[in-house]
Amino acid sequence: MLQEQTARSVSKGRGYRLEVLNPLSMEPNATLSAKPRLNDLNGKTICEVWNGAHWRAPETFPYIRELLKQRFSDIKFIPYTEFPPYSGPVRELTLYGKSEEITPVIKERRCDAVILGNGG
Repeated sequence: MLQEQTARSVSKGRGYRLEVLNPLSMEPNATLSAKPRLNDLNGKTICEVWNGAHWRAPETFPYIRELLKQRFSDIKFIPYTEFPPYSGPVRELTLYGKSEEITPVIKERRCDAVILGNGG
């Protein structure tokens, strides 16, 4: 359909050619929706997910953990080392990596929240 719109928009003038393109993007793929924000992290299990060698997870996750423990005394963490690494962004993968690898682990660990993309 986009090609048809483009082809119809071509106009020949005085020695030049003007081609007008449709500025609308393609329809988006299915979107993911997030659950509502948790009111309190006390008593919650927080799971850390990382992308392998990038984002300095060995340095950033312990720091994030410490900051959250200062605010929420009854918080539990499942460290990033216990999850398959996020391997995106690739279209075939979900936001959290290969869903068949990581989703079962998140469910098994009963994660109330996930820290992903901490961006070291």
